[in-house]
Amino acid sequence: HIEVECQIFFITSKCVCSSLINNKALMLLLVNWLVAAQAFITSNNDEYQVWLTTGDGSKKLRREAPCLRTPNGHGYSVWVDRTKRRQSMEGFGASLTNAAAYVIYHSPNRHLIMRDLFGNSLDDLGVSFLRLVMGASDFQGVNPYTYDDLTNNHDTDFDLNHFSIDKDRAFVLPIVKEARSINHNLRILATPWTAPAWMKTSHNMFGGELNGGGQYLEAYAKYFVRFIQAYQAEGIHIDYLGIQNEPLLSRNDYPTMVINVDLMKTFIRDHVGPQFRKGNINTKLIVYDHNWSDSWYPEQLLSDSSVKQYVSGVAWHGYDGNHDVPGGFHNKHPDVGIYFTEISGGGWDTNFASILTWDSRIIFIGQTLNWAKAVGLWNLALDENHGPRTNTFGWDELQSVAFVNTDGSTVIVVQNPSTSNSASFSLDLDAKHYQYDNLPPQSVVTFVK
Repeated sequence: HIEVECQIFFITSKCVCSSLINNKALMLLLVNWLVAAQAFITSNNDEYQVWLTTGDGSKKLRREAPCLRTPNGHGYSVWVDRTKRRQSMEGFGASLTNAAAYVIYHSPNRHLIMRDLFGNSLDDLGVSFLRLVMGASDFQGVNPYTYDDLTNNHDTDFDLNHFSIDKDRAFVLPIVKEARSINHNLRILATPWTAPAWMKTSHNMFGGELNGGGQYLEAYAKYFVRFIQAYQAEGIHIDYLGIQNEPLLSRNDYPTMVINVDLMKTFIRDHVGPQFRKGNINTKLIVYDHNWSDSWYPEQLLSDSSVKQYVSGVAWHGYDGNHDVPGGFHNKHPDVGIYFTEISGGGWDTNFASILTWDSRIIFIGQTLNWAKAVGLWNLALDENHGPRTNTFGWDELQSVAFVNTDGSTVIVVQNPSTSNSASFSLDLDAKHYQYDNLPPQSVVTFVK
């Protein structure tokens, strides 16, 4: 198997055309993208291997006839410039919430599901990026918890004498361990939805703000160090730590927490960063983890060089704002990684073609073209009731992106978002043309050579 990491090419498309397990469209879409990160069967002939998913659902990642080299191309041109390298990809995947781990762990088909999700064979999904919820979120198989809960939330535990990851041992840790055993290159981003209730001004996991007192901030920084060390003791390396999921959101119906931007600066600069250095923690710090619409927040964080020195990346969600925002952010901060970490499907749109079109256009193509090193969806798995829970461009333009794998093979993904017209085009690279005719409306095709 080759490593997950691959590099994205600069690619242009000169054309104008007239939850994961229980969301088949999203899952199939993710498969299209994970083709780019795995060593699929290739040919020694001068041709591209082809996998096609159509919006009408008649073809779902179906192997098609190879795309052959032709003397000339006709129709539209998907032009790949190998000389313009962009970011190295670090993975594609989804989030392991408490609910997702619960559903998979208690399934009689657990091991088959895990192999299907994380395996690297031709018939497996090959998830390579896993966002791990630290404790509680809005999707819970058991009552919400953190790693330092007290009987009385008005008490304190600044020395973290009650810290424990034992509740993760019931089903979260076994699923993470199995995932890592199947895919040794799996990268893990751990992110909390809330601090322990006693560390918050509200004294409640549901809503409120992080207490800005120095003792509380120092204890919470040590909490992160203890978590990383505890997981490392279980054989699980945490590659990235997200400081806070959606730090601008407070709700009283599920675990959330606000950390205003000034407090976040203080927390990173004076507590988390120094604690990581002191403990020789090489886990990368990721900030923001919220919507495209409020880019001012990470902008203000990184405007302080004493904060930026500790930050490796910015994570984005796709529920509000313009999907091109991370690209503009990268132009200002090219030394900071871009990660797309959350978007969800749901009952508001169950049309396969619509989901395939939007998610490929805006998320998988849109975010990689806007410098994302990793792309992750929301819940990796849910039950049949979608639980358990706690309580600016021409849409019809062909979209495309290309990757080069570490074994030298090339992967090109092309999407036709038109609702009515098929598209013919040639892949133009290395002074060669590879003609592909009649990509159906609202369909995605993957080429591998």
